[in-house]
Amino acid sequence: HEMDHAEKIAACAARKADGNTLFKQGLWKRAAKKYTAGAKFVEADTDFSAAEKQEARKLKIACWNNASQSELKLGNLSEARDLCGKVLELDGLNVKALFRRGTAYMGMQDFIEADEDLKAALGQEPDNADVKRSRKRLAQLQAAYDKKQSKAYKNMFSRMSKMEKKEKKENTPSAGETGAAAELPASAE
Repeated sequence: HEMDHAEKIAACAARKADGNTLFKQGLWKRAAKKYTAGAKFVEADTDFSAAEKQEARKLKIACWNNASQSELKLGNLSEARDLCGKVLELDGLNVKALFRRGTAYMGMQDFIEADEDLKAALGQEPDNADVKRSRKRLAQLQAAYDKKQSKAYKNMFSRMSKMEKKEKKENTPSAGETGAAAELPASAE
């Protein structure tokens, strides 16, 4: 039988509760699947009543946020980022989603996007210690990355400079070669 709206909401809430149990046990992959499955029950909520839509929205946000945390724990950064994106489509100022997406971007070395999300999260909750710690960590990662890049470019330019000097040396005719070239008839050019 086709589930009615109340049954879909109840099924979503049950999957969310199952996901929470699995998450607490450290079974993040299974938890992520439960959360994602739960959200699917209420994803298409166009014909829900206003109250049902509100409940479905809350459940989707919770399921996707929780699934994103599970994916972060598993190191699946792009999945975590995408799930946070879904949350932020429903609630553009959701601090958990901004924080977790910023964390995912940080892990992907996308420091500009990470900074934007973490700044936005801090704008919503200026006293959030986790976000403050992450912004500090981001600054450290960015500095280390910049230093590494700077060193890599320095080494690259140093090697290029040495190669150019070597090529000039090889292409500069020696004293014996200049006379031979000068003796070529004009028609040989």
